[in-house]
Amino acid sequence: MRWLNSFNAAQDFSEQHGVGTIWVADREADILDVYAARWQQHTHLVVRDQHNRTLANSSSKLYSLLKQQPNAGTYEIEIIHPQTLKKRSAKLAVRFCPVEVKVASNAKHKTKLGHPAMNAIEVCEVDAPDTVDKPIRWVLLTTLPVTSFEQALRVVRIYIKRWLVERFHYLLKTDGAQVEQLQLEQTRSLQNVITTYSISIIQIIKIRYLSENQLYMSVFDAGIEPLKCKILYAYAQKNVKKDLVFDADNPPTVYEYCQVLGMIGGFFPRKSQPLPGLKILTRASEKFNHILGAFDVFMAKNFDS
Repeated sequence: MRWLNSFNAAQDFSEQHGVGTIWVADREADILDVYAARWQQHTHLVVRDQHNRTLANSSSKLYSLLKQQPNAGTYEIEIIHPQTLKKRSAKLAVRFCPVEVKVASNAKHKTKLGHPAMNAIEVCEVDAPDTVDKPIRWVLLTTLPVTSFEQALRVVRIYIKRWLVERFHYLLKTDGAQVEQLQLEQTRSLQNVITTYSISIIQIIKIRYLSENQLYMSVFDAGIEPLKCKILYAYAQKNVKKDLVFDADNPPTVYEYCQVLGMIGGFFPRKSQPLPGLKILTRASEKFNHILGAFDVFMAKNFDS
């Protein structure tokens, strides 16, 4: 029911505000009732398939039908190992075709469900290195139009965004801001807390992913203020590592800034893990905010005196 209610909420939002929405979910949402519930034409879904489903428009099952399709094209992506942060290139082949998901003949609500029509996309890694235990393979079901390789790639990129959204909610609810533990009773209080923490968490995610993908970007180009950099490095130099020096004329990269921020949260770079994880960054960022608050109080006191 939670998947069904969530999808209907997306459709209601689209209807209310007159905007298009795309509902993205992982394999847990591969449910016939969800596919059959679509009534808003401006709301589309992208779901990673979990079941090798029987089809109404083919004698083959879903996976077999996809393998019969020609390779629409290949593209390369860069994959970063979540622990070691080592990068490797993966070559992915894409196939797609329209499908109608068949409902079991003994289903009590067969007439209501019908045969939901969607597009299926298979993404498979080809020529994977022997060191890779599980080469990439996804099967996505979507109501978005897919008649070309470019449209199929668009759906794949939309699905990939789900990982960032999941990390955001993970930090917001549990191991980061721990909003769930606050047990707030008033709706307005909860909304204010979620809004405040969300801004901070988005900044943390931004720093972390820029550090991975834009290693040599200046902290200033990443939108980090010079004064904040100066305060961070001054604190880290005194309490963590004496050779850390901030030079405004030769500012650190966002990669270096991320390392130093992690250090005040207890992280120390090493070859196997050169960057702190999001959980440590969240803890370090909270500590840094207290430091910035203390600095503001100190400056205000001196100014008044």
